Amino acid sequence: MLLAWDVDTDTIYVIKGIRMASALPLQHAAAIKPVMNGSGWKIPAAWPQDGWQREEFGGKLEPLAKIYKSHGMKMLTDHAKFEDGSNSTEVGIIEMQERMLSNRFKVFRSCVEWFDEYRLYHRKDGQIVKLNDDLMSATRVGVMAKRFAKPVLFYNVNPDGSSKIAMAKDVDIDPFA
Repeated sequence: MLLAWDVDTDTIYVIKGIRMASALPLQHAAAIKPVMNGSGWKIPAAWPQDGWQREEFGGKLEPLAKIYKSHGMKMLTDHAKFEDGSNSTEVGIIEMQERMLSNRFKVFRSCVEWFDEYRLYHRKDGQIVKLNDDLMSATRVGVMAKRFAKPVLFYNVNPDGSSKIAMAKDVDIDPFA
């Protein structure tokens, strides 16, 4: 998920989602790097608590977050959590719902897979059904870690083919295009 946070209006934007079932960290990293005109690898990456789970990599067991970092991702130093140190799924969902209801959470219409997942997201017997919810979980993790958001420099390619280095905030991004 690529999220942007407008601190002036306290609005979170879902800009891009990448869903890749059964893909390796190398494949995820390769899909993320080209985002934002090739600056995807510069964007701080929030990750869930299960990023501490160990996977075999380079002949030894390494935390998943470390594997992503070895493939060039700019991983935050610790897993996503709220300022009080908690990482409750329920609290994250409530924050997203409150933002939606107060018009402080917007999703670019190009994020078709995000909308597909959102429509299927539901509860059964009061519990969240954790099935095909990768983008919803990634969004919640990003919302939890929004305080670590940073302006990102990237090359902006103009329609005439020229380019310039720009801050993400300097780029005209139209969520309704």
